[in-house]
Amino acid sequence: MARKKRRQHTNPLHQAIGLLLVDAYNVIHADPVLKTAFDEKPELARNQLRSMCRYFRSKNQRGNRGQLQVCLVFDGDSTVGHVPEKSREKVLSERDGIREVFTETGVKADNWILEKVRSREAAEGSWVVSSDLEVIQETRVAGAYALSPAEFVKQSRPA
Repeated sequence: MARKKRRQHTNPLHQAIGLLLVDAYNVIHADPVLKTAFDEKPELARNQLRSMCRYFRSKNQRGNRGQLQVCLVFDGDSTVGHVPEKSREKVLSERDGIREVFTETGVKADNWILEKVRSREAAEGSWVVSSDLEVIQETRVAGAYALSPAEFVKQSRPA
């Protein structure tokens, strides 16, 4: 009798090289801890999310597989906490492999991420964290991986 080959189930996150695009406010509003912090002071929630991204990045970067770059994309709408005018549509900071972008007023993070996915800047081997159905579908069509905010939160905190 022939032996069946055992199919190995691997977590694609363990193969992560390249880019992780995160719709920051999707994650903040999907997690009760971050949401509470946001309601108290938006910058507090943003700082906690930055820490989670640093943990996620260190956890999913092993050996010489290359650098995982994380890009936090925030809606630049000034009604969402204090957003410095000079930071809109610009990289706010880039350190520890984490880049932060606040979109222009009126441009949603979903649209900014979709633009990157459609232009193939976030293609195979990349990850997109979003709760938006259109973003998730287009991410998969582009050959990138979609991750829900809840799963990202789970992967971004020590056990």
